[in-house]
Amino acid sequence: MKQILYRIKSLFLLVAIAGGISACADDKGNYNYHDIPEVKIEGIGNSITALAY
Repeated sequence: MKQILYRIKSLFLLVAIAGGISACADDKGNYNYHDIPEVKIEGIGNSITALAY
């Protein structure tokens, strides 16, 4: 029983260390930013009335 618990703890520790190392890796994502065109909304009046309750 102790041997099984030791293997489970060892595997958990190995996975935690591997996850920690991969979390510190450099990010090589896509940083190709460009401006989004401005949105224009037409055909709506300056004021809108709504009834509540």
